[in-house]
Amino acid sequence: MKVLNSETVLLSNYEVYALIKEDSEKLSSSSKNSQPGNLVEVQLEITNYFDTTPIIHQSPDQIQNCMRGLNKYSLTKAEKLQILNIRPDKEVDLYLIIEEPEERFSQQQISEILDIVTSSLIVPEHQPEEETEVVQETYNDEFMD
Repeated sequence: MKVLNSETVLLSNYEVYALIKEDSEKLSSSSKNSQPGNLVEVQLEITNYFDTTPIIHQSPDQIQNCMRGLNKYSLTKAEKLQILNIRPDKEVDLYLIIEEPEERFSQQQISEILDIVTSSLIVPEHQPEEETEVVQETYNDEFMD
């Protein structure tokens, strides 16, 4: 992976995740000795972080649909990118992302933007019961012996 011009384009978290996964697959098939010492470790840490975020459920189609919907509004590129990365689901979150939202958008437009984000960037339902069982088993295994 070679950066030709660092100011050409902004990348979303999904795009960074996809690039790192692709590069990691190439690294695993080639000799790891030819790579800089910490590259593999940094890629692993970034991948592990992204694996805990909703971007693992995103697809290029979802991102395109979201961007098409957001293009109706006078949002800056940086605001669109932050909306895509943060995935706000409450008005207060959107107010933190958009500069001067009260002056630029009506309450209805803010609600429409939130609807676009929540309808196009769908995340599967989280099942906390299973997670609780795993945590409890881990706790019991570690501390009850």
